[in-house]
Amino acid sequence: MHGFDTDWIATGADSRVASYSNLDPGDYVLQVRATNRSGFWSPHELAIRVRIQPAWWETGWFRMSLLALLAAMVYALVQLRTRHLRARQIELERTVHERTADLEKLTQALQRESAALEESSLTDPLTGLRNRRFVALHIEADAALAVREYASHASYGASLRDDAGLIFFLIDIDHFKQVNDDYGHAGGDAVIVQMAARLSSVFRDTDYLVRWGGEEFLVVARATPRTHAAELAERARAAVADQPFALDDGRLLSKTCSIGFCCFPVSTQYPAAPAWAAAVNIADALLYAVKLAGRNGWMGALGTRDETPEALLSWLRRPVADWVRSGNLEVVRSPVSRTPDHGP
Repeated sequence: MHGFDTDWIATGADSRVASYSNLDPGDYVLQVRATNRSGFWSPHELAIRVRIQPAWWETGWFRMSLLALLAAMVYALVQLRTRHLRARQIELERTVHERTADLEKLTQALQRESAALEESSLTDPLTGLRNRRFVALHIEADAALAVREYASHASYGASLRDDAGLIFFLIDIDHFKQVNDDYGHAGGDAVIVQMAARLSSVFRDTDYLVRWGGEEFLVVARATPRTHAAELAERARAAVADQPFALDDGRLLSKTCSIGFCCFPVSTQYPAAPAWAAAVNIADALLYAVKLAGRNGWMGALGTRDETPEALLSWLRRPVADWVRSGNLEVVRSPVSRTPDHGP
């Protein structure tokens, strides 16, 4: 079989059948030669052309279809995998978005709580006014600005605003211990709360209203001319004395207050010499002087006379009363005809 066998195949006379199996599809030539009984080969040769048709699964179209099917299956698998990955990505993005939104809400809540906590740490819980910690955190910047403005004016002749600087007011309720003794701490708290409201009606929102301790209040008037200090002190005194306080049981209680104040910088010529704490100390000493004089009044320091920085520091180490008597501290005071309160 040409195309299949590599050599002739001899067969006997009793087997006149040529059998081939598992032939691949294609064209073949079956060549046959015969011999006689004596073994002489015939010069004639028979050539039979044979074509083996491929089975259906061996056809080109089947193989192409199979390849196309395999390609379609691979494509389908890729698409399914891609769709799964995309769905997973969308799910992850949604989860990340939800988690991010939750974290943002949590962060905002924490920020609000932190701000509320910070605010509560700077606020007196009874009156809603500021406390000492607030003053410690903010007063340095205000004092430094005031010193800088006055120093520029003193050293370089720069223009100076009328309301440059600060005014420190210390306000104390007169005979407050008697309120707690006679009406209990609830009565005292009612007076303190109303006191805060009355001071808020006198001073501005931009001023610092501070519960300095117990029945004592500190007010830092900002951007207020020194010439208005006495007027503000009188208004604060009148706001307390002219209207009785209402207790929870409906009783009315007349009270007065004593006020000491000091303008800052204490020295306009040497603004950096005494620090702001010195101004508070001067206001406190003047407040005590008002107490000794009969209460229900005010006394304030508008500034010092011409002094050297060394002299200023020397006066700060001495009693304020000596400074006042020397005339080097410019002091204003309320009229002495005040009637101190004696309870209801």
